[in-house]
Amino acid sequence: MRINYSHKAMAQLEALSKDNQKRVAAKMRFFAQQQDIFKFAKFIAAHDAYRLRVGDYRIYFEVKEDTVTVRTIKRRDKAYD
Repeated sequence: MRINYSHKAMAQLEALSKDNQKRVAAKMRFFAQQQDIFKFAKFIAAHDAYRLRVGDYRIYFEVKEDTVTVRTIKRRDKAYD
């Protein structure tokens, strides 16, 4: 699967520390390579997206055909606002 980041998600990723940027990018590559990405993710109706946890962050994404599109990246304590 390919990974795309929305403009918003890219800005949020760039605002993270370099270590956290690397962790998020590495985890997204790992998840995208899995046969069934949905066994790691939970659908969140309020966001109309799937959610993954990477350390202190929640990553909201959608999957269409062979592309994972990251919509937002938020700290876990802010992810439900």
